[in-house]
Amino acid sequence: MNSSHIVIVPDKLLWRIPFHALSPDGNKYLIETNTVSYSPSVYLLKQQLSSEPPRRRTIQIFANDTFNRQKLAYVNSEATSIGKLFGISPRLNAAKSDFLKSSADADILHFSMHAQLDGENPLSSFLAFRQNSADAGRLTVSDLLSVRLKPNNLAFLASCDTSKVHSGEGLVSIPWAMLGSGSSSVVSSQWEASDRATQTFSGIFYRELLKGSSTASSLQTAARELINDKSSGFHEPYFWGGFTLLGDFR
Repeated sequence: MNSSHIVIVPDKLLWRIPFHALSPDGNKYLIETNTVSYSPSVYLLKQQLSSEPPRRRTIQIFANDTFNRQKLAYVNSEATSIGKLFGISPRLNAAKSDFLKSSADADILHFSMHAQLDGENPLSSFLAFRQNSADAGRLTVSDLLSVRLKPNNLAFLASCDTSKVHSGEGLVSIPWAMLGSGSSSVVSSQWEASDRATQTFSGIFYRELLKGSSTASSLQTAARELINDKSSGFHEPYFWGGFTLLGDFR
């Protein structure tokens, strides 16, 4: 860890504050001057940093653009663009079974789909895969906690929450479940993300990651590029400030 990187270990409702999107000097956002990550605990962070830095090259991309008749316009193009960067075909209209069959094989898991957060019962929060006759397509937190992912993988939750209110517990339940299942780094959004902005953000993130940049640095570059590109309309914190890195920042 170096002085330009900041790890934040929030408590309770402080998880709802996007510290990286604050402006300490009233001029620049924190993410512009420092790489920033979050961790559930100092103990977990020390455990993660005691191992070799993760080497992540393989990816599985799961996309589902429709849930309960609500459609995300840019989900499939986002997944396809990321697939081209890695030279693979994404799983479009992905079913829950697609994830369960291949989840243990990849260094990176990317999810482009709706997410439903349940503040009353966080274990029922879910990622919305394709609904079919076999199941409702809901990959719940309970499901995730029973799955063993490839150790030290990176999970990117490029999800749009279909609810309007995020409680403190519901907010972190899906990312924390990924950590509990084997992910060491989780990128997710603290609020309902614009799927078009998410497509741009994730594309920059993976471009940098493939260059060899750290996870935290890749996230910082994605935020910076959106901030600096006033023509896109994505320079305001609403579009990039929700994305956080939980866990190993390397």
